Amino acid sequence: MLPEQLHDGACLTLDRNLVTGTMDDYATVLDRATLREGPLVPASKPYWATVSGDGRDCVISESGADQVTAINFATGQKVASVPVGDHPQRVRIGHVPQGWTPPAAG
Repeated sequence: MLPEQLHDGACLTLDRNLVTGTMDDYATVLDRATLREGPLVPASKPYWATVSGDGRDCVISESGADQVTAINFATGQKVASVPVGDHPQRVRIGHVPQGWTPPAAG
């Protein structure tokens, strides 16, 4: 049973949802047909959630750990975490073309 709190972040796909519980430090994948939760994934103050570019994972911000984390929809397991700086909140997916360089400072 999930801890008793409102979910703070949500990722939605056609067959799976991922929800985060900021106050209880978890994320979990829910099966949309059965509403059964997957394993609780420990997450430090998860704040926001969005679907990855390929649709396989949900990316959450962990504001208490200063990182973003990908959780696989199929397995409900943490795939990778990347440090991003102080207290990440909202997460957006962007695509940068290979070979792109920023404009010169000036």
